[in-house]
Amino acid sequence: MTNHSSVSAVLRKGAEIFRKQPSARLDSEILLAHVLSIPRTKLYTDSSALVTKAQEQRYIGYVEKRLKGVPIPYITGCSEFWSLPIIVTKDVLIPRPETELLVEIAKELSGLFQKALTVADAGTGSGAIAAAYAKENPSAKIVATDTSTAALAVAKRNFDKLDVNHIELVRDDWLKAICINSLDMIITNPPYVDAHDTHLMSLSTSFEPTAALYAQDKGMSEINKLIQGAKQCLKPGGFLLVEHGFAQKNRVVRSFLKNKFVNISTRPDLAGLDRVTYGQKICIDT
Repeated sequence: MTNHSSVSAVLRKGAEIFRKQPSARLDSEILLAHVLSIPRTKLYTDSSALVTKAQEQRYIGYVEKRLKGVPIPYITGCSEFWSLPIIVTKDVLIPRPETELLVEIAKELSGLFQKALTVADAGTGSGAIAAAYAKENPSAKIVATDTSTAALAVAKRNFDKLDVNHIELVRDDWLKAICINSLDMIITNPPYVDAHDTHLMSLSTSFEPTAALYAQDKGMSEINKLIQGAKQCLKPGGFLLVEHGFAQKNRVVRSFLKNKFVNISTRPDLAGLDRVTYGQKICIDT
């Protein structure tokens, strides 16, 4: 009696468990490739390869977790952001593709300065934003803040893995520990989902840390705190970049204006939805 099965046979078994679940085939392939520690394409080029019983059992266990709604990155412990492999755990949000827009804009704005910048990633979570920005701007001095010690530990693992060790990790409630007029740029993806906005809830997000997803005041409470804090921490001419919900643009812009930011602009994500608003501090309040 053999202790091995072929890749194709194991994938068929996974498909039987998934049945008609959305993205069943893709999920099956990702999970098996992870178990075998091979690229997913190799499942096709070497479909007659053998899978041990232990590997098969591990794979079936992952399939069953996925059926319960556990997101793939929480099963594999890894996600991709800005073409970087990012370690994720249940203590941090899974990086979203639309959040890459923050890094793209930050990269553009950094080109306006003729110096090495001091930049904060407020609420860093997994550290994906800070790591991506650091890869694009190796001369920048970067501070990554978070209130969660568990999240900061994940971020540290990512910075070490990606060799971006010029990032300082600070346990902080957004920007309270940052010196006045010390930053050239602040990049942030704060919680902005209204807990009563049921169309944004899903089985997948139920596994993510609620403190990193949901905010009071129709999702605006943390954004408003950040904008107020950024006004103090930024140097004159410094930029604040905020990711937000597609229906929050007007409220975010009003908050920027209330806090005397200028040159305010909003960019859509690849789906055409308003996603990032940014503005510039010009004058120091007296």
